[in-house]
Amino acid sequence: MSRLCSTVSILGQPAALDIAAPISTKRAGLPTAAWGPRDAVTVLGLAIVAIVVIRQGASLLPSPTPLTPPMLTLTLELCLFGLALAFSVWKYHLSAASFGFRHYRGRDRSLPLVGTLGMLGCVLVWQAMAEHVHRVALHAAPNLPTSAFLSPFATAVAWLVVCVAAPIAEETFFRGFLFRALLHKTVELRLGQRSWRLCFGLWPALVLSGALFAAAHLELALFVPFLATSALLTWLFWRSGSLWPAILAHGAFNSIQFALALHAHFP
Repeated sequence: MSRLCSTVSILGQPAALDIAAPISTKRAGLPTAAWGPRDAVTVLGLAIVAIVVIRQGASLLPSPTPLTPPMLTLTLELCLFGLALAFSVWKYHLSAASFGFRHYRGRDRSLPLVGTLGMLGCVLVWQAMAEHVHRVALHAAPNLPTSAFLSPFATAVAWLVVCVAAPIAEETFFRGFLFRALLHKTVELRLGQRSWRLCFGLWPALVLSGALFAAAHLELALFVPFLATSALLTWLFWRSGSLWPAILAHGAFNSIQFALALHAHFP
């Protein structure tokens, strides 16, 4: 069994981070990834830096146009996509298919539809709960700026970013890279004479990567539904061994939300 070792610091104390890559399981259709938690921590740090730089750059723009919000979002999505591939496919000289961009089996052709309906179900249940407890803060707020609908061209660009680029980039980053960086990995933290051994099976890896996905959307009131939809998308990837069912379901769900926002803007 190969082992990768690095050093981290906890509360100012040196601690050893020992990462082991156990044998993969055939049932999941996902072999153990060459990259691991150390790569994930590095990429998350770089992603945070990218977000700060992009937001600061946006604040310096003299006169935003209707295309400014979707282009900033596209820039961020491209950063996530590039970081995920740089620290997996390119760093370890892997193929796109081994990362997750591969055909899935015929018996899994219904998975995108299952995923789309499941995501819609999660949102509807959450909205019903918000109505029941009369908490306006729990309702999903529109995350598309009104400028996206000022012209047909701006609307088309916004749709491409939200419904095509975002699903591909986010599934690549959160499912293809982060989830597999944790799946079937063991992390041992040592602090002085004490040590903690964390084993990331399917559910711990699914929950942690899903929590990061939910937190990345910066909507605390919607953390639970984002976590639920992330868990469903992760299951699609784990079940099929391919990112495409999750990408298609994510894209379909965003398209439905985009159509609803468009209808609300032009009733």
